[in-house]
Amino acid sequence: MQIDKLQKFRQRLVNLSLPRFLNPIDSSRQLILWLVLSFSIALIAINLINWLRGDYPSFTWEAFKNLLLIAVVAGLAEEVLFRGFSRYMLGNAGLVIGTILWIGAHQFDSSPPPFHRIPTDMLWGIFYLKLWRGKYWKLSFIIHPSWNIGILLWWQFVFPWLTRLSLLYI
Repeated sequence: MQIDKLQKFRQRLVNLSLPRFLNPIDSSRQLILWLVLSFSIALIAINLINWLRGDYPSFTWEAFKNLLLIAVVAGLAEEVLFRGFSRYMLGNAGLVIGTILWIGAHQFDSSPPPFHRIPTDMLWGIFYLKLWRGKYWKLSFIIHPSWNIGILLWWQFVFPWLTRLSLLYI
């Protein structure tokens, strides 16, 4: 009797209907639109906020090589844990729960927690949720590590150069 209730509850979670803005990405046009939108908004917001705070890390080359490896492994592990496993266990509800946990986990990667990143993390969370609901879900295993690597490259090379350039003209 108790097992039947649990199975019915799990089935309701698997078939949970989600709001329209979380519809799956089912065409290459939608995929490109969401990628461009997510990349541009996130990159602008993250860098504008950190530039205004005067906050950018400096890396040694050895640490940078290790961070690149961590970026790839972390992106793959996050996709498997927060979306793949939760989708397998609970369907649409699992994707929503996994996305919320993913957003929360990204707020505690430094001390103090960078809560200013919540909007960009929410945007990425919605993008990955939509991607996993559609037929292009396997691309998340390429996009997520690529984004992580791109951010590391940005912090290592581009952002310090832009900061030095902007200080020349102030």
